[in-house]
Amino acid sequence: FITWLMLNKWFLLFNTVKYLKIGQISIENLDDKEKELKIFEIVNHLNKGSSLIKNSKATIKLSKLNYQAGIKAIRSTAYQNALNYLKIGISLLPKDHWETDYALTFTLYLNNAECEHLVGNYDEAKSMLFDLLKKAETSIDKSKIYIRIMRFYQSLTSPDEVIKYGIKALELFNIKIPKQLPSMASMLVGYFSYDVIRYVEKISNNCKDDLKIPDVRLSRPKNLVVYDNLKKIIYYI
Repeated sequence: FITWLMLNKWFLLFNTVKYLKIGQISIENLDDKEKELKIFEIVNHLNKGSSLIKNSKATIKLSKLNYQAGIKAIRSTAYQNALNYLKIGISLLPKDHWETDYALTFTLYLNNAECEHLVGNYDEAKSMLFDLLKKAETSIDKSKIYIRIMRFYQSLTSPDEVIKYGIKALELFNIKIPKQLPSMASMLVGYFSYDVIRYVEKISNNCKDDLKIPDVRLSRPKNLVVYDNLKKIIYYI
């Protein structure tokens, strides 16, 4: 029995070493284009052998590779696979990851939150996005989070929340949104027909004018009706 346990342990260790070596050899011998094509295969091997990686730089490198695999999976709409890669990428980060590698950490958590949303884990996605908002250091990064929050509430058919966080995103860049729509100032409404091009270019006109309508017709309205498709409300201005 003891011999069997020892053999099983050695077998597992042998497989772990094998997967790690296959992944490392692929990284060393493939060019960038081939690595991109085989990113899933490479990362899967390295992940299976990751328990043997003790070097912090190698661990960070594997975290980045998991991020790349996650992004490729997102583009292929394989959201659950993407989520798995991103979670592994986060697990490989050092304890002080926000201080030592903010950019990688932020992108991993941001895309992880988006994938949680895409696979239907709404509570987890919402919690991660708002927690990440506290960690974001720049207006650009905060705006990226607000965009995901807007998508989140859009999927829940919550237009008021979409507008609320859209305004917050704009305010990061000192863009002020009026609380009410401004009164009508000036507008021309109408059409320019295809035949207007004949006033600019020398094009022969062999068509019969059987409709007898003007080439251009514009009007300046005093009143305006706007239909809000999100709220299903009609505004009269």
